[in-house]
Amino acid sequence: MDARKSLSISLDKSRILPGIYTTDWFVLSKKDDHITRGSYVFLVEENNV
Repeated sequence: MDARKSLSISLDKSRILPGIYTTDWFVLSKKDDHITRGSYVFLVEENNV
């Protein structure tokens, strides 16, 4: 993975409630102003450990 082309975000687990979340993202190319967008869904389950 090229670190110059990636983004990582950390979240405080204690502040996230169980549920289904959707992340919407978009990228604007510096080279040709082309926009790419997408989304993904993820589930946070309750931790009973």
